Amino acid sequence: MQLRLQSLFPAILHRTPRPFLRAAHTRSYYAALREDLADRDGPPPESGGPFPRLTSELRRRGIRYERLGSGWMDGFHAAVTSPEGEGRAALAQLSGSIGTIHGSELTSREWIHFYCLALRFGFFRLGYDFRLKARESALAAAGDRPGRYGNPPLKRMAALMESGNWDLFDRKLGDSGRLFGRQTSLLRDLGAILRQNGDIREIPQSRDSDPAFADFVRDKTICFVGPAKSQRLDAAEIEAYERVVRCNTLRAPEAPDPVKGGRCDITYLNRNRIASLEDQGTVNFSGDIGWAVSKDGKSLRGLRKKLSPARGLQTRATRDFTPVLFNGSLTAAPNALLDLMAHGSGPVKVFHTDLMLTVERATGYDPKLQGTTAHVEKFILSCAGPHDPVTSYFVLSSLFRAGRVTGDEGFTAAMSLGESAYMGTLEKLYGRYAT
Repeated sequence: MQLRLQSLFPAILHRTPRPFLRAAHTRSYYAALREDLADRDGPPPESGGPFPRLTSELRRRGIRYERLGSGWMDGFHAAVTSPEGEGRAALAQLSGSIGTIHGSELTSREWIHFYCLALRFGFFRLGYDFRLKARESALAAAGDRPGRYGNPPLKRMAALMESGNWDLFDRKLGDSGRLFGRQTSLLRDLGAILRQNGDIREIPQSRDSDPAFADFVRDKTICFVGPAKSQRLDAAEIEAYERVVRCNTLRAPEAPDPVKGGRCDITYLNRNRIASLEDQGTVNFSGDIGWAVSKDGKSLRGLRKKLSPARGLQTRATRDFTPVLFNGSLTAAPNALLDLMAHGSGPVKVFHTDLMLTVERATGYDPKLQGTTAHVEKFILSCAGPHDPVTSYFVLSSLFRAGRVTGDEGFTAAMSLGESAYMGTLEKLYGRYAT
């Protein structure tokens, strides 16, 4: 039945591909590999490979791992099990061997599976090698209609954006617009926002934008205040902006905060923050908050029922660009900034946001994890599942280069790293051999 549907309706089946490898898949790989390791003491056997359960999981999902060569499993085994010195040498050898394989040997989807597996073990540099191969595979796709091991058309368009090939992007969007259906407007608008000199004047008038929210942010000075812990006394500068945007904020701090300030005009709430309010009765927001925004429309509808009728707080779901990203969904900062740009905001200054290069979070950002180190494990799981760090970095660095966002010292330093150095820094902070 699947084959028949695929032959009859290829455009429908592949118009909106699964945007990221589900975290459940990554966890099953991790569990299988851990079970394999528990069965073994010392070096892997001469035959059969070191990871029979893992290879079984990969085969079950159609991942052609054998195309990486006969030694990659042994190399990965050495990286996972060896002391730091030998493990780093094994990672370097793996990275070198991957460099000799052309991306078209596997589909972008297959490369992403290996990318997520590497991230799950804290191998961010090795993961980045896999991520580059996934992009190379999508760019090498000869046709627009994928076969069983083909690259979906949206993947190729997303890869063209990430590689900065805007001329071919525009040409493909014009030639094959019908193939993308409703995602055509997402591709067009995201391309306009991310490229330098892109014209975004007509985006707020699209059917997916909220006119009232556009009026709230248009022609206003705006800053975004992130959750990274900081010692900089930025409150006065932050409070001087006409619109202050924060994440997961409900109320102003009880005492004046000389670092982050207290005012909040727009709060972007994630699903976990909304879920933490489920046991409350009426939810009260600070009086200065005019808009509560979330990517999760279903959770937001539940939140509306808890708001005081007299409060007058406005709520809305974000413009969600996930279907046209190369891999994963966006973290809080790029998600909020894209949503603001899609509603006609001017340049936004970013404070206390460096894409997790500051490990500590500010007090109150995630009440469930406050005072623990659980957010580190949560971050690694998130990288290996829904929130691809390369995707978020690509979006923020593109906005930065296009002059749509500026930032404080920490944000500017993060943007100056580049993708490769950024992933290397994450490995130093969160990886298997983190210092």
